[in-house]
Amino acid sequence: MTVGSCVGWGCGRLVSMTELRQANPVALAEPEVWAVEFRICVDCKSTLCDRCVHKQSGRLRGPSCPRCAGRLVDGRRRWSRVFERPDPPEVIAYQEGMARGEAGRWEEALREFDTALRLRPSYPHALLYRAVTLRQLGRTDEAVSVLDDLLRLDPRNAQAAFDKGAALSSAGRADEAADAYRTAIGIEPGYGSARVNLAILLLDRGEAPVALKLCEEAVRLFETGEQAENAALLAYALAAEGAALLACGRPREALDRLDRAVDEGLEDPQTHHNRARALEALGRHDEAAQARRLAEDLARYQ
Repeated sequence: MTVGSCVGWGCGRLVSMTELRQANPVALAEPEVWAVEFRICVDCKSTLCDRCVHKQSGRLRGPSCPRCAGRLVDGRRRWSRVFERPDPPEVIAYQEGMARGEAGRWEEALREFDTALRLRPSYPHALLYRAVTLRQLGRTDEAVSVLDDLLRLDPRNAQAAFDKGAALSSAGRADEAADAYRTAIGIEPGYGSARVNLAILLLDRGEAPVALKLCEEAVRLFETGEQAENAALLAYALAAEGAALLACGRPREALDRLDRAVDEGLEDPQTHHNRARALEALGRHDEAAQARRLAEDLARYQ
């Protein structure tokens, strides 16, 4: 059995590919983990499970590939023949761009993504990572423009909306960033990180109760496994909830969330600075001083 993974946003199901006439019994026995019915892209070889195909289109024949906009075919019957096909030049250019980006060679990455998009202007992931590359090069306004192009092409692209929010936030355009994060949440209600990032923007605007509600929702999503993201982001959500509780004048609860964030592995200056503030409010001055020193030490090494 060959194993793939569904590329549907936040899915995480494994894809069972077998030459056997019947589906693999192990995969059939665990439908929440495995997909045996799927479609495969003839160009980039990405796989999309039956549930994600239905989610995107309402029918199994469904949409184009969410990564490269290539044609999707019946994966259960045709996967081995698809893997025999050579990758088209635009897919090769995209892969080269990703490799250059991972190596920190951003100018080279940009050239590769430009090549992929010249050959296939509607290549979703080439647009997405071209925007990432432009941000790395300090060209934020251009990155936002590319993400706008992608959202016009695919209005249901939650990652594009989230990345647009992050880009706008880094450019100091907080109101527009908040709207972008709200769009991401509207597309994917399980997008915990979009809730946290929106909450942080609202905290900066003095809207602590609304921010707290968003953080509570994000923590619940991460803790219950309902989120469509890596559960390791729970620490990030707990730290934001702690900051919101602190802003709401609830230092004891804030300290609990901040301590949990640290226990989950989050070590950043702001979290320990907020711990110091909570400890100070609770009259634990020696511990507050220690937390403040730790925050200063972490800041020096960033």
